[in-house]
Amino acid sequence: MKTPLSIVIGIDSNFLNKFDETIKAKFDFLKDLDYTGVELALLRPEDIPVDKINAYLESYNMKISAIGTGSTFLRYGYSLSAIDDKMREKAIKRMDLYCKLASELIGNPKVILGLIRGRRSYNQNQESEITLFKKSLSLVDEIAEKYNIELVIEPINQFEIDFLHTLSEVVDLLQEVNLSSTFAMIDSFHVYLEEDSESFYQNLEKYAPYIHHVHFAGPDRRAMKAGEIDYEKIIHTLFNNSYGGFFSIEAIMKPSFESVAKQSSEYISNIF
Repeated sequence: MKTPLSIVIGIDSNFLNKFDETIKAKFDFLKDLDYTGVELALLRPEDIPVDKINAYLESYNMKISAIGTGSTFLRYGYSLSAIDDKMREKAIKRMDLYCKLASELIGNPKVILGLIRGRRSYNQNQESEITLFKKSLSLVDEIAEKYNIELVIEPINQFEIDFLHTLSEVVDLLQEVNLSSTFAMIDSFHVYLEEDSESFYQNLEKYAPYIHHVHFAGPDRRAMKAGEIDYEKIIHTLFNNSYGGFFSIEAIMKPSFESVAKQSSEYISNIF
């Protein structure tokens, strides 16, 4: 069984300034490790040289698996649940740019709704935060439908975000709100922090059709390793339920990007 494996690459100004040199080096390295995709973490989708990236993707027979949007909240402070209307509107406009980019890249990448959900301000309660997020989500879902791409909501641990910490909570939201282009994803790091191990694997089986993207990392957010997270069970459960997405390595790249990519690829290979 061939596991569709990708890894997160951060795109910043330094990367863009040496684009050809940097992306060729990374693609050369990843191809030798049987990666078939990369996930982009970026702040300014409007700066991405789409034609250049697609040319490299075609040359290396790779795809973009997903696009991360969290830096919009971390750097600009824009979020989909902001009590300030203008900040919320700016987040939605940024999501339009991310979705447009996704529609132009090879691989039909998912667009991730993680930290861009935001954190409530001192004068906002959780009910207001969730209500505003649902309102924004409906608008962003329409944007995704316009561009014919998919959004995936990432459950994130409670130390980083205020709501939607578990897979079941995300699915409950998806079942409540009428959406056409929005699904769920899981991240093994957040699973380790937030989920009850017994109920999680039951929910994984139950809610597998909702899951369209997966992040893998170790419980310390570094490279995958044997121990507390049953990666094999996650992979087999999803494959047995016709999962067609990527398994994407999102880890702290220490001691280096290359070492994390190599260790994670070897770990996946040993499973199969």
